[in-house]
Amino acid sequence: MISLLYVSRAAFAPGSADGIIAGILRSARARNAAMEVTGALLYLGGFFAQVLEGEARDVNQLMIDILRDERHSDVRIIEVGPIDARRFSNW
Repeated sequence: MISLLYVSRAAFAPGSADGIIAGILRSARARNAAMEVTGALLYLGGFFAQVLEGEARDVNQLMIDILRDERHSDVRIIEVGPIDARRFSNW
C-alpha cells in the first residue's frame, strides 16, 4: 500500500469553485470507494492538495486520471511512498 501527496492549481474561476468541487467529490467518492482508495482533499485559494492511499496500481491510475483532468493545472507530486496503515481510512 502507498500514500501519494500532490498539489495542483485549480484551472477554473474561483466563483465557480463550489459547484465544480461538489462534482469532483461526488464522482471521487464513488470511484475511490470502488477502488478501495482513501485520502483527503483540500481546496484553498485556487489550489488543491490531496493525499491518496491504497494499492499502488489504484493510486497510480487515479494520479494518471488527475493529470489528465482539465480542472487541474501545474500538478506536482510532493511525496509518494509505502505505508503500513491508512491515515484517512474513514474519509
